[in-house]
Amino acid sequence: MEISFFPFILSLLQTTLIITSFFHCAQPLCHSHERSAFLQFKNSLVIDKSTSADPLAYPKVESWSREDCCFWDGIQCDKQTGHVTEVDLSSSCLFGSIKSTSSLFHLTQLQSLNLAYNHFNYSQIPSAIEISKLSKLLSLNLALNVHVVDSPSDVIRLLELKNPGFGFLLQNLTKLRQLALSYVDISSTVPYFLSNFSSLTSIYLRNCGLYGKFPESIFQLPNLEFLSLAENKELTGSFPEFQSGSPLKELSLWHTSFSGDFSSIGELDSLDQLDLEGCKFSGLIPSSIGLGRNELTGQIPPWLANLTQLTYLGLEANRLNGMVPRSFSGLKKLETLYLNSNELSGIVDFDMFLCMENLIKLQLTDNNLSFLTTDTKNINATVPQFRILGLALCNLRNFPSFLSYQDNLMFLELGANKIYGQIPKWVWNISSETMVSFDLSNNFLTGFDQPPTVLPWVRLKFEGRIPPSLPSCMMLQVLNLGNNQLTDIFPSWLGPLPDLKLLVLRSNRFHGVIGKPLFGSAFPSLRFIDLSYNNFTGMLPSEYFQYWNFMKHVDASGSTYMKANSSFKVPSHRWTNVFPYSVTITIKGIERVYEGIQDVLAVIDLFQVTTSMERFQSPLGVYKGFMCLTCPTTFSVVAFLQP
Repeated sequence: MEISFFPFILSLLQTTLIITSFFHCAQPLCHSHERSAFLQFKNSLVIDKSTSADPLAYPKVESWSREDCCFWDGIQCDKQTGHVTEVDLSSSCLFGSIKSTSSLFHLTQLQSLNLAYNHFNYSQIPSAIEISKLSKLLSLNLALNVHVVDSPSDVIRLLELKNPGFGFLLQNLTKLRQLALSYVDISSTVPYFLSNFSSLTSIYLRNCGLYGKFPESIFQLPNLEFLSLAENKELTGSFPEFQSGSPLKELSLWHTSFSGDFSSIGELDSLDQLDLEGCKFSGLIPSSIGLGRNELTGQIPPWLANLTQLTYLGLEANRLNGMVPRSFSGLKKLETLYLNSNELSGIVDFDMFLCMENLIKLQLTDNNLSFLTTDTKNINATVPQFRILGLALCNLRNFPSFLSYQDNLMFLELGANKIYGQIPKWVWNISSETMVSFDLSNNFLTGFDQPPTVLPWVRLKFEGRIPPSLPSCMMLQVLNLGNNQLTDIFPSWLGPLPDLKLLVLRSNRFHGVIGKPLFGSAFPSLRFIDLSYNNFTGMLPSEYFQYWNFMKHVDASGSTYMKANSSFKVPSHRWTNVFPYSVTITIKGIERVYEGIQDVLAVIDLFQVTTSMERFQSPLGVYKGFMCLTCPTTFSVVAFLQP
């Protein structure tokens, strides 16, 4: 009998392969010295969930317990060699200093290092020498290690790169594709050799304390798509002669000192976001995307509508004149359009904006425009859902009916128009869950068409006349009813509002005696009250001055400007803005507009009212008639009480 061994041998080989494969997959990929390096780095820091500026942060290193570090959160290894190639500890609630002996920088095979959004406790990067040895790095991200002071735009940098410096850090990282050091305190010039890093696709160096002249040749890197140098006020430079075919998609230089000619920027046919606000460019608007807050003159060129991939177009705060091009209606992908604070004129058919379904931020405030708006019955549900809509100083004569379809508005400016009559009933249904600021000041409003018992806006800070249900807005900080035709008595029922800082009733038809405070409280946080140009009579009760303690106790050492901070998210985008409070004060018969109000300034303005002030006793002395309460050196509480 012949026995065939071939099936047996084949079966044995298959079994051997399966067993070998099993042990190969099961064995730890992580090299022991790399695992030890990570544990040493983990033990050199602490976890503090309150320190990260990212609301989605979580402590990744808490899960580091398995034997194989290649399966740890934030770690990626090469599947062939087992060496760690990627470390992403961004938003990991890490707190502490990066030590010069940190084992993290002994990982010579590392290709990507991300330590963004942590709190490195105002430390330097003493390991810059070690980082410079990581010659295989393709991505380096140490950005946004910040401490938020007052708002997302008011931060302190928590990481320094000074000794050794910026150039030393970069000199050996010639393979870099992504470089993100935004908000790292670098305080340096930008090394010219960076223009030789031909693999770079993105450079983020926002708010790094950079100074000197930025190398023009960096703009022409063959693969560069994203460049942000914003908020480096001492950084100068100019544009090169851009050529068609450049890969640049986003260019952000706002609040730098770049200047000069930029006519060739029109060649950047891949550009979909450009922000040069606050730079020093000047002259006629070139064949390019418009620029905000410069000294641009002339008309808005219609060819801008050919840039159909644009998502952001900012031309605000220039000296542009002429009409808004009708062709803008073709910018279907546009999300943000800022044309405010120019010298634009003519009639604008608002339907052109209603055709731009992605438009969420539109600012036309402070121009000499007039609008044609469609009646509500001709509008369907496809109108864009605005978040920001600025139509102040736009010659409006009524409430635009398309507003009745707006459910997502946060900031709505209708102030300083020519809107007459009552506020329509449907206004109370606008964006009740999202509205933060609603400006109706300086119109000709006479009342309400069935005002609600309770205000519908749960998040509002309101400017303009509102119904007596206002005390339900317990977070209200500013109430500006100035320059209308309101006929009412002094709203003493507002006294319990705990955070009200500014109350402006000037230039209306308020009348009658100002009664004593109600409810045992009278504007405890008030710093500014303007009752001027009204018809109040009688005595101003001294009890009010007993409650206005914020006007008496002032610390000038940490003075800031009064403002409202707001932020919101839309898909793939977070937007933050700061709205400073502004007021008008009449001094010696001359009106002055204060765009910013320091929080150490306190004002009581009763100019040209018939009321007199009762003699009163305060901790600062006995006063009658003109009152001036002296505060620290450069600031004073000023009262204008002349009848």
